[in-house]
Amino acid sequence: MKLFSQIAQLTRKWNALQQESAVRTAYESGRFSDAITHARALYEFDLENPWANFFLACHHLEGERYTDALSHLEHVLVDWPDDAYTHFAIGLCHDYLEDPRPAAEAYHRTLELEPEWAKARKNLGRDLYLLGDFPAAEAALRRCCAAAPEDREAHDLLGYVCYRQGKFTDSFGHYESARRLDPFNPKLARNARLLYMKSARS
Repeated sequence: MKLFSQIAQLTRKWNALQQESAVRTAYESGRFSDAITHARALYEFDLENPWANFFLACHHLEGERYTDALSHLEHVLVDWPDDAYTHFAIGLCHDYLEDPRPAAEAYHRTLELEPEWAKARKNLGRDLYLLGDFPAAEAALRRCCAAAPEDREAHDLLGYVCYRQGKFTDSFGHYESARRLDPFNPKLARNARLLYMKSARS
């Protein structure tokens, strides 16, 4: 009986290895749907496998099932604690679940691993703003705008964060940058005009 149990365990492990190899091959070949299919099969053999959990998390993210994605991503971190993409994905999930504190923590960790990731810094700035920490939000968004000067959304966010702190001249500058990047957006044009008048009076 013990021999049969050992054979079953070895067979399961062999099948898991085959599926993990198939996941990696499909991913490296750009066949994402095939990678998901193999990830599902791999998950049946090994619930803790990071490759299986990562691709299932991606699948849930695409389907807007953020709580399910988080469950898989937490398993991924056990084996890949220093993977910036996993921390970023965790931040995204918490953002969509409207939970800015753990989202900000995830983006902080992402930026420790990938300091030049402008999108992570923009998301961090947004979450810090939502948490009421305007100076830290401003600092994050300024770094994002410096790294990605063509990011209209970052300038728009920074304009609003500066406005909330009474920095009307700075706010106008960033709203104007956002307007130049998106000249047919009436909201940005209106904000730039209003801040121009406020900055002129300040």
